[in-house]
Amino acid sequence: MHIESSKVFSRYGSQWRKLKMNEHLKQSIEIFKRHEINFLALFDWHLRHGIVVTCADGFAMGFYSHHEDSDSPVEIQYSDTLFVTMCCGSMRKCLAALQDDFEFIAFQRSFKNSPRVRTHSMKKFIKILNMKG
Repeated sequence: MHIESSKVFSRYGSQWRKLKMNEHLKQSIEIFKRHEINFLALFDWHLRHGIVVTCADGFAMGFYSHHEDSDSPVEIQYSDTLFVTMCCGSMRKCLAALQDDFEFIAFQRSFKNSPRVRTHSMKKFIKILNMKG
């Protein structure tokens, strides 16, 4: 697979085919580009060490952490917290498959000029998201 700005190409045999990109992934790439952050490097790190979730309703990246130091990655066996690095689209739908794997969820809103780390109980957070629809 090859990602070029907002185009995705997949190799099938010796042919390259253009694929339709997930709209939320495309939006994520554009946000990182606007903020002059290397999306591909971050995406690669999350594929190797973290979590990448993509579905029709959203795109998210995160990593394993511990609630006492939520914005620092830890090995999976020491993790009780999902730190969400980026989420575009429906956070509720992106988290659906992960909600039973973590006791806590943490995130920052750096792109909205609110960089403090927020850590919440995963169950309570999912409950709030479900109430909002």
